[in-house]
Amino acid sequence: MFRIAIALCLSLCAPSVGVAQPARAASTPAPVQTRPRSGLALGGGSARGLAHVGVLEWLEEHRIPVDFIAGTSIGGLVGGGYATGRSAAEVRALIETIDWDAMFRGEVAYRLKAFRRKEDRREFPVGLEFGVRDGLRLAPGLDPGHEVGLFLSRLALPYTAPLSFDDLPIPFRAVATDLEAAVPVALDRGSLAGALRATMAIPGIFAPIALGDRFLADGVLLNNVPADVARAMGADIVIAVDVGEPLGRREALTSLVAVANQAIAVMMAPRTLAVLDQYADHVIAPAVEQVPSDAWRDFDHIRQQGYDGAAAASTALADLALSPEDWARHLAARDRRRLATPVDGLAFVRVEGVDAEVAADVARYLSTADGDAPLTLASLEDRLTTVAGSGRYGSLGYDLVESDGQTGASVVVREKPHGPPFLNVALALENRGHCVSVRHAPHRL
Repeated sequence: MFRIAIALCLSLCAPSVGVAQPARAASTPAPVQTRPRSGLALGGGSARGLAHVGVLEWLEEHRIPVDFIAGTSIGGLVGGGYATGRSAAEVRALIETIDWDAMFRGEVAYRLKAFRRKEDRREFPVGLEFGVRDGLRLAPGLDPGHEVGLFLSRLALPYTAPLSFDDLPIPFRAVATDLEAAVPVALDRGSLAGALRATMAIPGIFAPIALGDRFLADGVLLNNVPADVARAMGADIVIAVDVGEPLGRREALTSLVAVANQAIAVMMAPRTLAVLDQYADHVIAPAVEQVPSDAWRDFDHIRQQGYDGAAAASTALADLALSPEDWARHLAARDRRRLATPVDGLAFVRVEGVDAEVAADVARYLSTADGDAPLTLASLEDRLTTVAGSGRYGSLGYDLVESDGQTGASVVVREKPHGPPFLNVALALENRGHCVSVRHAPHRL
């Protein structure tokens, strides 16, 4: 059903507009090149986007360098992980560690909820929560994105915020959609975790993200395969990877969801085709047409489809391959730009996103160490999840920050815009007398 929400959003954002590209950071001049610079544009496609990992593996095996990366949605996640200096094998290992059930659970695990929220979950197992702030309202997304946010915070380590994405080992852009201005946005600085959270904010599933003065959602709405962004970054050759959902035949359009999905694909197709035709030199299209959008557990199969898709384009890509000596120099240069793993202890914690009094209370709880031991990242994440388990906030994420030569954490608290107070509703069915009753329980946090 979340696809229906996307379709509604697209109907409001349908005008085709160009991407306004920020200038390359002056602090990071482009290196002198004696070869064409290659840009990689990784498109959105939900679980189909796991094929991007296989593409990266094939490119590395065949010594084809990537000098720039632009990614949308799942392409932003995979591309962002690679841009931090991880090898294709390390990106693969990172994806393999994901507990997809926890990632998309939509709420904090039961054992980590506050006692009252555990009672609510037992009494109202459906978990449908209304807010009654300024009238009865549903949440802007089914999943507040807490687990996703923590994963993206870990992915961004050890880079501190604010960050120019040109200073990453591979310059990077995350493409999102400004829901107020109806324009695609290529995010090039700030919080890497925040940028990835924005490009993955699927309308109807994850709530939009406020970054600066922009209100951002998933980039698939207006620029699903950002070959134009990779070109604008300075790429001479653009390799685009398209894992978008194909158009279905009329025989398959027999349900509301199927028609909504088709409407989304129809609205996205002209823009995607135009961008690829104008800006992409090579298009890799892995055979993932039959892969469901939620097939996250089929990682090995989907990754292999990406590898095979890149292999099918080997003749066209052969001219981009480096000699073994040049490839070794390329990897060494990339590794020199990669930051070392940070010291685990955090010297301080500061909290943003809520008023000063609440921020001070949350910060005191988060920075309380066990004995004299410094607060670790693992302990910080546990405490953030405990705070989220109170039900008061939507999600809590963090970035590493530097202050006075010390490394700490900047925690971003995202409040639920529809409450408090909140209202839980449950439907009870009884066979005796065909009785139907509705139970509700308001609670204020």
